[in-house]
Amino acid sequence: MSAVTILITAGILLIAAASGYQLYLSIRFKGIKYNWFSFNKIGHNIGLVRPEIKLLRYVGFQAQIINFNSMYTSIKQLDNAVMKSVHAIRELEITAEKKHQTIESIFLLRNKMDNIFSSRKQRLRSTMGMKPNTRAVLTFERIGSYESVLLENNADSLAFSMPEEALNTEAFSWKGKKVSVAFQIHHDAEYRFVSRVLHQGVSNSGLIQIRHAGRLTRLQRRLFRRHNSNISVNILTLKITSSGTSRSITAATATPFHAIITNISAGGVAIRSGGILKENTLVKLDFSLDFDNRDLAIGRVLGFSSIPMSADKTLHIKFEQISKKTRNRIFEYIYNEGKEKNAYKPKLVHLYSSGTGIIQPKTQNN
Repeated sequence: MSAVTILITAGILLIAAASGYQLYLSIRFKGIKYNWFSFNKIGHNIGLVRPEIKLLRYVGFQAQIINFNSMYTSIKQLDNAVMKSVHAIRELEITAEKKHQTIESIFLLRNKMDNIFSSRKQRLRSTMGMKPNTRAVLTFERIGSYESVLLENNADSLAFSMPEEALNTEAFSWKGKKVSVAFQIHHDAEYRFVSRVLHQGVSNSGLIQIRHAGRLTRLQRRLFRRHNSNISVNILTLKITSSGTSRSITAATATPFHAIITNISAGGVAIRSGGILKENTLVKLDFSLDFDNRDLAIGRVLGFSSIPMSADKTLHIKFEQISKKTRNRIFEYIYNEGKEKNAYKPKLVHLYSSGTGIIQPKTQNN
């Protein structure tokens, strides 16, 4: 048999196998529009590797979606497929560890798709395109960081709100001060720019005007998507009592304090509190995303920022120890856009400063 004949025969067998496989899929998943060749090609073109493409195909099969390629083009279709597949996996007769591992892999892939979708969006070209009510963090060198909201976007400046404590500093002018501004656009990315203060409002007006910036930097990737929330949390400060192989962590105080999670991701949280914790403080977080299950995580304080027109602070905490089950529940909370999030009524905030590293305690929060 000649080499040409062998090649022709191999080609025919390959085509027959592919056609047979496509026929098998059509019979097994009647009514589903799935073409392995186009699905695989699109996946590679947008930056997915083969195991991720296979996992996304598995999601489509579990969710029984009509058109597989729609997961590449529609965030809504992708999220619907992901949530349906997660619910289907929870009903499978496999070990709990296998379920958590599979669900985690799906959510990590979904998280990667965030960056793929955001890369297709039209980027914000200048600060002139910022919309009122955009939340931002203003950072002044050697002064501190303040949470803020864009009130107006004018021809020559951006009018931001500022905390009363910042505006009422005696014998101090914010005019001319260098400021770094960071803000997030939903389903896109984080943007940052550096500028200077043009003017500040008088007395308690809570207004600070910042010059438009010539350069706007877009951060290409965020590790995990953030989501605004209103979740009650109990916080217990921790301490490391030994080192090396015998390293252990114990409670620094017997009584936790209450606060509110205002922003959550699979990597950490932002918490509104009546006081602050020192940077690098280790904490245990006890909260619930649905009132039925208890969620625990250990995190470390990265820093804090001020809140406009409030004496409260926002603590920024990064998770250091968190179970697959809890992290998957956070992923589900974030990506379950179609379901209304449960609102958690804020509780009184009590901070105990004895031996915890907590400073500036506040006894109530109305």
